[in-house]
Amino acid sequence: MDTSVPAVALAHPLVTRPFVDTDLPSALRLWNTQTGWGTLTADDWRRWYRNTPYGDCLILVTVDGRGELAGQIVLVPSLLRFRGTDVKAFRVSSPILARSLREMSIASADHPLRKMFIMGLEHAALGGAAIAYATPWDKWIPVIRSAVKNGAIAARTTSALLPCLALPRENWTHTARSLSAGLIASPIVEFTSEHSALWEKSIETFSIACSAVRTPASLQFRNGEGANIEVREERTGKLVGYASIKRQSGLLTDLIAIDPSRLAPVVGAVAGLCASDAPEISSDAIQVMECTPLRGLRTVEGFAPVDFNFGFFAIALDPSLNAAEIDAAGWYINPGD
Repeated sequence: MDTSVPAVALAHPLVTRPFVDTDLPSALRLWNTQTGWGTLTADDWRRWYRNTPYGDCLILVTVDGRGELAGQIVLVPSLLRFRGTDVKAFRVSSPILARSLREMSIASADHPLRKMFIMGLEHAALGGAAIAYATPWDKWIPVIRSAVKNGAIAARTTSALLPCLALPRENWTHTARSLSAGLIASPIVEFTSEHSALWEKSIETFSIACSAVRTPASLQFRNGEGANIEVREERTGKLVGYASIKRQSGLLTDLIAIDPSRLAPVVGAVAGLCASDAPEISSDAIQVMECTPLRGLRTVEGFAPVDFNFGFFAIALDPSLNAAEIDAAGWYINPGD
């Protein structure tokens, strides 16, 4: 990774700069002792952050006076289909700050998260990215707003809260029976061009302005560890939808239907397979982040809002774009995007 951009000295003795390979042992210590997200190994780290379908991740770190990492933010390279054109983008991910620094006011210009975030956006823009985006915990939205409020980029930032819908386990079988007649769901053995072609059709029929591009490689990268299910017409074998679900939380990280009329039936078929325990979903509910194209699920019997909101933000790094053009209402966005 290019480290030619000067490091930003902070008031403490903290320095914000791009990650270098010799930071890896410290990065693992930071994750494993300061996050509560489980254990991360060097192999995990390389699999997640190196050699993604669109290149290596852009990682910004905060280094303390001992040379240990005290913070990080990861920008994962992405490709968006934006108003019919594929544009380079980055998804902001995995913000970490050492517990000893969490009492600092985010309003401070020297706050490490602000420094890492702004430096990451600068690197992304220099690398030709048009948009940066994320679906963070909703409490991060004020942090993002505060980080960009004093710069020109503030006018090119949009954010929203996206509700969470849940289909409890006790409703899975009923929902499948009432919605999915003529459809059959089965585990996905391998993502192919058939699945990416389904996404291409979907963005047309749902009139989606912005969506992460799906290719066989990107689908395997983003969904490879989930329970992946495809839905076909039983009579013809035609693929009409697919889903990827986190086994422990039941969160749908990817959901595609061929057109709006098939959205609820596809989810019903997926729920039916989950009820059979074939995908080994341990959660008590299937959960969906309600972006605009998925709002039809709110009226499906058995689905109900839960007391949780996902956050969403997007920043136009291309100065020719404005906030209205990248507003959340035009996005098809999932937690896995």
